[in-house]
Amino acid sequence: MDMFDTVGTLVGVTQAAGWRHARDLPRTFRALISDAAGTVVSALLGTSTVTFESAAGILAGGWTGLTALAAAKLFLIAPLFSPLIRMVAGDPPITAPAMVIVGALMMNNARRVEWDDFTEGVPAFLAMVGIPLTFSIADGLAFALLSWRALKFLAGRGREIRLPAVVIALAVTVYFVAVRARL
Repeated sequence: MDMFDTVGTLVGVTQAAGWRHARDLPRTFRALISDAAGTVVSALLGTSTVTFESAAGILAGGWTGLTALAAAKLFLIAPLFSPLIRMVAGDPPITAPAMVIVGALMMNNARRVEWDDFTEGVPAFLAMVGIPLTFSIADGLAFALLSWRALKFLAGRGREIRLPAVVIALAVTVYFVAVRARL
């Protein structure tokens, strides 16, 4: 599921940078490896998984990574302010507007969806609805990816589905049946 978070973030970052596709990102493999390393380290430290989130830095004009270093320095001193942060961050009326703004920024990409194509529009809609209803970006994206594959196949456009997509769909199906069905 972390892979979906990573790929989703990577696509969002590349679009924020003005690239049309994530494949246009130079050194994509390095970005994926750094995210995987962050996931492993955060698991070893007993925290929730971390992922890179650079769209805000890119939109603010940071293209060199210095915005990420500045954010890292702020996180290093954040424990000194943890009582204040806990007091403010735990209050939904304070954090809710930030989430609304993030959601509005994410909707900017909805105009790129081919809504006239049922096999593209329905999965996009399921992602938009699935993420808030499941409280999980990964689960919402997984629903969208599974529906995309199913709709392409049912529409007679199975040739658009590549082998890695089939493998991922099988893994996600096993995950939903074996792990999520127990909830």
